Amino acid sequence: MEIRNFLNILSKRLWLVILVPFLAAAVTGVINFYVLEPVYESSITLYVMNKDLDSKMRLAYDDILATQQLMKDCRELIKSKSITRAVIEQLSIEDLTNEGLAKKITVSFKNDTRMLEIKVRDTSKVRAMFIVNAINDTFQTRAKSLMQLETLDVVDEAEIPDKPFSPKPIRNIFIVFFTALFLVISVAYIIEYFDDTLKNLEDVEKLLGMSVVGIIPHLDLE
Repeated sequence: MEIRNFLNILSKRLWLVILVPFLAAAVTGVINFYVLEPVYESSITLYVMNKDLDSKMRLAYDDILATQQLMKDCRELIKSKSITRAVIEQLSIEDLTNEGLAKKITVSFKNDTRMLEIKVRDTSKVRAMFIVNAINDTFQTRAKSLMQLETLDVVDEAEIPDKPFSPKPIRNIFIVFFTALFLVISVAYIIEYFDDTLKNLEDVEKLLGMSVVGIIPHLDLE
């Protein structure tokens, strides 16, 4: 299809091409700014060292496997009921269960290093930081006794986040706007592509492959 024909398709439904994306973006903005509750993320980074593990790590492959296993152990321990229950009791949290708190926690090793990062997301920026610190204190005690970890030094302290982790209104508005724009244009193109009715002389000439020399008008003689 020629560019001119494509532009003609858009011009026929120009009001939809303009209205729908802006309407979708406006609704998204209202939801993000006034409906969705902000979620904040606070994190703490620890340096983890296991004396027994270090003595066994001689090959690079063994190092990778050992780090992966250590990460799994730390993740399971941090999200375990023993730690989440202790944190809930320590902070007197009444609106969270053990499972609910575990879902707010993210545990990862930075770039396959021994830097263990614990993240907590919560609707309260202050409580997010308190939870991270409480998890760290409980994890320090449990890990040294259960996992024989030699050191758990704090690299980056937990802080009160300056801005919400989510939602991201501006990003979401742009995503919805261009997605709606693409969908409207696609639907308009598909409708026009499958519409085989004859609307003007150009359609007739294109169908018959010859020029139209005359038109017989319709006369209503009644």
